[in-house]
Amino acid sequence: MDRNDWGAVLRGTDWALLRAQKETLVSLTTRKETKPGEPVVAVISAEEMERLLGLLHFIDSVQDAAALEADESSVFGEPRGT
Repeated sequence: MDRNDWGAVLRGTDWALLRAQKETLVSLTTRKETKPGEPVVAVISAEEMERLLGLLHFIDSVQDAAALEADESSVFGEPRGT
């Protein structure tokens, strides 16, 4: 792959897996306390939270770029509630 071939990167991305990974990151950044029956979640420092949010913004940007080239539902999934 050519170093500048972003198209190959976008085509080779498992969008369903990336959506699941993104949902996990979102869950970590929005969880206020451990849910009943779930293992205790370590406290996230402000610096770690900033890094996680940075990753989420990066993923958003990659998804937005991919949606310009591909079918939006393959990148973002089907709208919830449909």
